[in-house]
Amino acid sequence: METPFKFDVTLENGSYKIKNGRDLCLQFEFIEDEDEDEDDGGTVLYISHIFKCGDGKYTREMIKLIETMAKSIPAPPWSRVKYIKLEDGSSINVCAGQNSSGMNIDLRYLKILTTGESWYNSFGYKSVNHDANVAHNAAIINKPMDWLLSELFDPEYIKKFKARFPELNTADLTVKEYVAAMSNGIPRSGTRTCTKEQEKRARLLYNLVHSIGRSEMLEYDFRLQKKVERGPRTSPKSSPRTSPKSSPRTSPKPGGGAKRTLRKSYRKTRKTINSRKTKTHKCIKRKMA
Repeated sequence: METPFKFDVTLENGSYKIKNGRDLCLQFEFIEDEDEDEDDGGTVLYISHIFKCGDGKYTREMIKLIETMAKSIPAPPWSRVKYIKLEDGSSINVCAGQNSSGMNIDLRYLKILTTGESWYNSFGYKSVNHDANVAHNAAIINKPMDWLLSELFDPEYIKKFKARFPELNTADLTVKEYVAAMSNGIPRSGTRTCTKEQEKRARLLYNLVHSIGRSEMLEYDFRLQKKVERGPRTSPKSSPRTSPKSSPRTSPKPGGGAKRTLRKSYRKTRKTINSRKTKTHKCIKRKMA
């Protein structure tokens, strides 16, 4: 029986932290939207840290949770959030065991090589250049694997691919097909311990993915965003006298005092966050799911 996902949300120095027990799963802040053209107080929910939570089982749930919260909570600063933004520094660990910490393979490029889009892209988080990047990368990953290897490695190193993956033909398979087959044959950490041969295969996949990343052959802007789509404030059946266009500021007076307090707290928090913004942006490239 699976352990239920229990989380706590705390506010520390302007950053909201979501934990599953003692494990920190996600950390986010509210920041001003630097790309906002209109002077209307645009706010971004900026995800500064995403960690593997519960052996990575709950990472998807954390993404869904933050989106649900951003859509549904009416009080400031949530109500002014137009976008959820993050910087993709994701990786995946393979072949970790009792005597090995495994290898962290760049998940961004691995997913693009095998599917055409990154892991975060599959959740709707995209860059402003997303469509152009996808079109460029599609032309690369649908070329023969022979072509890619000749672009990246010398003939002696290419022999290692044929030795480690004799069942795969570099002349007959596309880059997308070949890398997907390589990846599928390597155990993810937390499943089972790798054999020596699987470790050698994992090392070859690691070198391939990171060589592609360094070559800048693929195009990927890791600064991603997703627009917060809000539904009607209220249902006509549950509150027929309230217009769907009604603003939180037109709510009954009993809630007004609390909202004013939240606004004051948010203005103070924003000042703190702005001074920490540069440091926060650097942190995102650490451990990701």
